[in-house]
Amino acid sequence: MKPSLAALLASVSVLGCGSAERSSIDSTIDAPFYGTEIVNGMPAEYSQFPSIVAVAYKYESGDFLTILCTGTLIAPDLVQLAAHCLGYLEPEELSVVYGTEELNSGEGSVTHVLEQAVHPGYNPLSGDKPSHDLGLILLKEKIPDAVVVPILPTEKYERYLPLGAEVTIAGYGVYDVYDTTGKLFFAD
Repeated sequence: MKPSLAALLASVSVLGCGSAERSSIDSTIDAPFYGTEIVNGMPAEYSQFPSIVAVAYKYESGDFLTILCTGTLIAPDLVQLAAHCLGYLEPEELSVVYGTEELNSGEGSVTHVLEQAVHPGYNPLSGDKPSHDLGLILLKEKIPDAVVVPILPTEKYERYLPLGAEVTIAGYGVYDVYDTTGKLFFAD
């Protein structure tokens, strides 16, 4: 029996990413939009963060892609992202862009989404911060030569990511509230 994408999502959050076969899901995603975009940072080169992808959609009928969220490749055909990014659009309306510093530069590659799922424990209404804010996107095809980030097992959190540790974050976003081109930025 093949696990569903939702079951795989639950195991990713607990055990890490395996090479399990994936099948379709039958769940509806209903997530509110918070409007808490990340702004500022320093321009990044894609080679600094090759596992980062942009999850985007075409706004109205144009060819211009609009950034929805940033995701991380955890397998050549699997993107992990926040659950609050999902549920507004159908999988066929979403695209994943990789290999570029700017979403609409004409560089990089685009692939399409087969399925999306949120963590079964996701609750967007659990106080100030939604709980289990974890989602997955299954791509229609594997990204060739994908650089993937392995999921850190829970038992290794303290060793590799101790409380209070400084981290670097990266993502496609906006430099200021008027610039929504989907450029890759990072911050320490």
